[in-house]
Amino acid sequence: MKAYKSALLFVFTLITFSNAFAFDCVNERDFVISKDHWIHSLSPETQYYTVMYLSEKTVEQCLKEKPSEKTKKLRLKLEKAIGTEKLSEIEREFIFLFDTRSAFEALGLDIMNDDFLKKLRDHEFSKE
Repeated sequence: MKAYKSALLFVFTLITFSNAFAFDCVNERDFVISKDHWIHSLSPETQYYTVMYLSEKTVEQCLKEKPSEKTKKLRLKLEKAIGTEKLSEIEREFIFLFDTRSAFEALGLDIMNDDFLKKLRDHEFSKE
């Protein structure tokens, strides 16, 4: 009986501990970023693709899916452009459920601008 209680206590503790780090897939949070954050030094196109990557990664985590090929390719391109360390940093800061439109607004990106859309289509990732 003592072993049963110990096992039950262990499982309860494990569940409680894991819930403390659970990913919130229900409540959307505001995408708030300071004006002096380093992401503002990136090209607008790279900022756009960073937001899209974070959004796709969040959705995949919420759906408990493996990263798609599209997400993997985008991650590799972003690693090339901003570096693994910076990408990991931004993942730690911004992997949560957010409205992409508010993220674009927070970064000052006008995604409806025809010139910007053309730049996105022609964008080649390079070290920034």
